[in-house]
Amino acid sequence: MHIDKYVVNNIGTKWTKGKDKKNCILDSLDGIDGIELKKLVPLLDQWFETVTGGWSDKTVELVINVKENER
Repeated sequence: MHIDKYVVNNIGTKWTKGKDKKNCILDSLDGIDGIELKKLVPLLDQWFETVTGGWSDKTVELVINVKENER
């Protein structure tokens, strides 16, 4: 399966001037050139391990949109 566009966000708490801001995008991974799903899965796994240090108490949500091409 070919994925035409993808965006992955690492959402969490960001400390700014001694205060915490919740639900901020801490890191992002995206692509508009497309990628095969079988190549995207290992990339996501490595990216997740990198941004969380291999452990995390985060919840992972996945949304896939399949859209009809306009004619």
